[in-house]
Amino acid sequence: MSLKGIKTLVAELHSDTELRGRFAADPKAVLSRYSLTAEQREAIMGAHLRIGADGALSVEENAEPMDWWMA
Repeated sequence: MSLKGIKTLVAELHSDTELRGRFAADPKAVLSRYSLTAEQREAIMGAHLRIGADGALSVEENAEPMDWWMA
């Protein structure tokens, strides 16, 4: 399983406020742009991601579904 798509997604979510907004509104549409396996998409969709009022992306504690790809 390649992690390139995940690394690209995470980097872009951290650096692109417009992308974070689109991800918050329609994560499936954003994820479709990246080379991810079905398992990776499911893990990301099941993650406890939160986009704060300041636009910062954070992961809630105990976000087990995504622990493997955030490492």
